[in-house]
Amino acid sequence: MKTLIRISILILVLSFLSGCSYYTTQRKVYSYVVSREAIRISPPEGKSIIYVMQPFNHLVREDVASKIYMDDKYIGSVGNHSYVYAIVEPGKHKIKVKSLLPLEGTKKIIFTKPGEKYFIEQVRLIGPLPSVGCLLFEEDVYSGEQELSTCNLSEDCVFANSMR
Repeated sequence: MKTLIRISILILVLSFLSGCSYYTTQRKVYSYVVSREAIRISPPEGKSIIYVMQPFNHLVREDVASKIYMDDKYIGSVGNHSYVYAIVEPGKHKIKVKSLLPLEGTKKIIFTKPGEKYFIEQVRLIGPLPSVGCLLFEEDVYSGEQELSTCNLSEDCVFANSMR
């Protein structure tokens, strides 16, 4: 009987967590053509580009995306097969994913150099519960470009929208 009660409580808690939309948003992406253009851009003189992507997670619904912040400013949302990017000054930058669990992996500090591209991959922790947490990992240039080629640019990418 105690086991049944514990399972019921766990199901209620998990149902609540999966519905928390403060930390997630709907995933909407630009067309393939626009997405490829954003991948091919070169950093402007004296600047760097940081891409944040989620190539694929088969346990997460396709339409859910995490809210991504860089240096405490919202830059867009990333879900399955999508990415956002920012053109930044060289130096230290803090990338953060909003999530219910304040895990150390939801933050990434990166030091950029002028003229370079950087690739950060988001990996969701608990598939069916996208609002619970994510981890961020830095990819090398070759792997990052390969992974990025499977993704489309998020429609709410702040930097991309400011360029239009």
